[in-house]
Amino acid sequence: MLPVIGALLAVPAVVFLILYFVLGRRAVAAGVITTLASAAAGAFFASAGSAMATSVDPNEAMMRGAAIGAAGSALVAVVLGFVLRLLRI
Repeated sequence: MLPVIGALLAVPAVVFLILYFVLGRRAVAAGVITTLASAAAGAFFASAGSAMATSVDPNEAMMRGAAIGAAGSALVAVVLGFVLRLLRI
């Protein structure tokens, strides 16, 4: 389970770092874009997963997926932004 969690945290981290340097070291803009993209991806994956189970409400699954994706990505963006500001990169 830990490799899966690590992979799920690595994707927003890589996206954040790419956007951070592409946008001219603007951590807030990179964090917001990464969070929105992760929320959309989380909603998609939860919706696709709920389509296989008839007892799961797809709308609720999509909203939970979006919330989990946004929260996880926002946490990753805040931590990386803080570390980059400390390192002054």
